[in-house]
Amino acid sequence: METKSKNFYFQELDWTVSFPCSGNEGRKYLFYSVQFMDRKNKQIKDALVADIVDSPMFEMGTLIQLASSEAQLIQRAIFWN
Repeated sequence: METKSKNFYFQELDWTVSFPCSGNEGRKYLFYSVQFMDRKNKQIKDALVADIVDSPMFEMGTLIQLASSEAQLIQRAIFWN
């Protein structure tokens, strides 16, 4: 049986985070081992989720995404009023 990982792509940052199907049992989410790929800088490394979410680039990318979502909501509200 083939095991696959679950991949999450962060478009704004051009990052991919891959969670293995096994190996993280019994760990808290922040301490899951993952494979991190920064496609923009062509880096691949093993990391913990905590290392990724604590990085300044992740925080900045998340803020950009939130601002974009808020802008879309405002545009929709203006359109419907």
